[in-house]
Amino acid sequence: MWSYEGQELPNIGLNAVAGRPPAEYGIDPTSFADMRDGCYDIASRIADMNANGVLGSMCFPSFPQFCGQLFARTEDKDVALAMVRAYNDWHIDEWCGHEPGRFIPLAIPAIWDPEVMAAEVRRVAAKGCHAVTFSENPSAWVGPASTATTGTRSGRRARTRARSCACTSARRHR
Repeated sequence: MWSYEGQELPNIGLNAVAGRPPAEYGIDPTSFADMRDGCYDIASRIADMNANGVLGSMCFPSFPQFCGQLFARTEDKDVALAMVRAYNDWHIDEWCGHEPGRFIPLAIPAIWDPEVMAAEVRRVAAKGCHAVTFSENPSAWVGPASTATTGTRSGRRARTRARSCACTSARRHR
């Protein structure tokens, strides 16, 4: 279980089923003892990749959810941004930085604010991360755009800049 803001979040078994036959896994919570070490230990993951002839890998987040929805739902947006930055720094510097060239860093966005999101995309791009995980429907989990920017010219510009920054960064580094 993960604990965040008083919530207990189970590690669902489907998050770490590498090397297991389908009959042995499901949606039940899974302990570390039930997982391959390569699901959570970077050195073991590199060994698994080598054994399977895999040169590079992109790892998607599970605890903060696919696009950082867990942090986006945090009421205190200063805390939410600190969590996004801490996750991105760990993922880029520690996980992917353990064996440069073997992992493609994938940042989670600060999707609740287009200006903050664009700044985070630029920050992680400067660290060498050129991919951002993103929802096909962000309003489903963060709600519609803020009333402070909805329908305003500056709000549309900010949303366009954030999308443009994320897309340009990804295109530039393909």
